[in-house]
Amino acid sequence: MSLHPVNWKCSYNITIWESRAMKGKINILLFLLFLFPPLVEAKVPGADEIFQNLLEAENTVSFVGKRLVVDWKFPPHSITMEELIIKKAPDRVIMEILSPWELRGKKIIRDAGRIWFENFEKDEFLPPPPPPEFSGRKTFFQDISLLKRNYNVTISKGNNHEPEALSDESNIIAGRKTYRIEITPKYPGRPAKKLWLDAQKHVVLRMEDYSWDGRLISLLVYTEIDFQSQIDEKIFTTSPSGQNHRIRELKEEILSLSEAQKRSHFPVKVPQNLPEGFVFKGAYIKKMDGIQHIHLRYADGLTTLSLFETKADDVNLWDKQPPEAGRHRVEEISIGKVNCKIVSPPGRVRILHWTTKLSFTLIGEISKSEMIAIAESLILGE
Repeated sequence: MSLHPVNWKCSYNITIWESRAMKGKINILLFLLFLFPPLVEAKVPGADEIFQNLLEAENTVSFVGKRLVVDWKFPPHSITMEELIIKKAPDRVIMEILSPWELRGKKIIRDAGRIWFENFEKDEFLPPPPPPEFSGRKTFFQDISLLKRNYNVTISKGNNHEPEALSDESNIIAGRKTYRIEITPKYPGRPAKKLWLDAQKHVVLRMEDYSWDGRLISLLVYTEIDFQSQIDEKIFTTSPSGQNHRIRELKEEILSLSEAQKRSHFPVKVPQNLPEGFVFKGAYIKKMDGIQHIHLRYADGLTTLSLFETKADDVNLWDKQPPEAGRHRVEEISIGKVNCKIVSPPGRVRILHWTTKLSFTLIGEISKSEMIAIAESLILGE
């Protein structure tokens, strides 16, 4: 069966006169049009409907597919991987690397609230970008109203707004028709995103991420996808064993600011001067190398802003693992009398680090001036 709908076209020029023959022809044409009405393209869904369908699909749709992932965060170098994806709704996923050859056979398996890494050496992790299914978040977008408040959301059929675009070749991804979602910021210095959503199954078949300066920095696109495959649940529940397996729990307790203050080993500082559109989304307590860190998380609907705090006299992970030379631009500045380091990787994220009574690390997809304004509220407010 063809992937494209049949476009029935009827073109004729009629001069009306009182003729039984002509009336007969018109009646035949009307009868044929009744039997074979012209195909009418479905109305483009609104943003609320599109995102609701996407969220439901993440919890209900299973599939097997191959996808290409390309990352340009570190120019002039790029990272390209081909991956096999097995998704068993709602929250079981296997990602196996098919290429390049040096990564072939490595797997990341998500079974509900835990992730394990298979065929990875000790301390070895995947190069960026992290697969979205393994971020720990349940969905691509957790707060649609916040997203719409801070970003423009445009829905179209594939690569243009014409009615016939849904069946255009440029709109077919892995043999499937799609809608295109374009998310652009209302405020300067924010990232952007484009998604191509399966028109029937509502699964993301293509995703493009753009940095704050409009540069394409990562691409994910399915080349094959099968929604009919029977998936054996045993492939997710087999307990990993051996030295080449590592398990990470995804479950994190989300705390209020007051709860985080009570459970912290030190007084938690709350940033002011937040960028326009960002709201507090929760606090987390993390242990890194046995050291307690408080993670305050803020979001604007598409991107996040994270502030990590820990005791200044504890071992500083920043000093143990400095940014890799040649890939990051490190700038030293002073705020008050405090020395700060700003790290600007070639991609989207900036990092600002400083130490006073506490050690702070601020990470976000925001402008340098906005990062400094947040740091000033914490440093000068002490």
